[in-house]
Amino acid sequence: MSADTKNNGLAANGWTAVPRSFKKSLADVDKSKQAELTVDKAGAPSTDLARKTHEFAKEKLPEKTFNHSMRVWYYGKAIVQTHFPHLAPLLETYYLTCLLHDIGTTAENMHGTHMSFEYYGAFKALNFLRDNGASQDQAEAVSEAIIRHADLGETGTLSSLGMMIQLSTVFDQCDYRVVANRVWLETEPLRHDYDDPRQHRAFEKKSQHQASHINMTSSLRLSHRILPSTAVCRSVPKRAAGTIPQSVNLHINATRPSIRGTQPP
Repeated sequence: MSADTKNNGLAANGWTAVPRSFKKSLADVDKSKQAELTVDKAGAPSTDLARKTHEFAKEKLPEKTFNHSMRVWYYGKAIVQTHFPHLAPLLETYYLTCLLHDIGTTAENMHGTHMSFEYYGAFKALNFLRDNGASQDQAEAVSEAIIRHADLGETGTLSSLGMMIQLSTVFDQCDYRVVANRVWLETEPLRHDYDDPRQHRAFEKKSQHQASHINMTSSLRLSHRILPSTAVCRSVPKRAAGTIPQSVNLHINATRPSIRGTQPP
């Protein structure tokens, strides 16, 4: 294998090192540009592996967790298409990561180990992907991103795949109040689960102590054309004492009622 071929494979599976700090990784983002995801571009990858993974995740995950996983996919795809087009080659691997990143939180898996759910889930994902045709490199990339998807911080680096799953998970999980109407009504995968929106235990625990480092996500604005026609602002209010009292905002401008039919059959 040539060096170029190897490097292309690493990039396609999201192995490129990027800063762990959102402040650094989002430093060059155009704050005036909203990320958009239209219905015709909202579809998931159509490979056999993507289809099998979608079926597996939908079968194993509770409905709320599955819906969360799909929202993480849609957010990430919109962000990549608008702000990080150079990461487009990793979208299939990112999709697999979204579907499997919380597989360790199922009742079966939580009772099957004393390990942290990220680690146990990563091993489960690694085995599933290898058994269903993923290359070793792709399966390992997904597994590493799962292990580190709640490992937020200001120092060091992580993979570009890990950065994307962290960023999109922040958008979906760190808010716990909604301003304006609750509009995730007709689009099942995007419907928000309001009874416990902070279901991500590891992120919730970290955010209570390290909220300041997520403030740079306010650099991004997502404009969706795939939801009911109501604008929503979701934000994170001030957290623990000593953290910067800024909010992470996600603005959703919705003009379409549904995206049913865009996922693999």
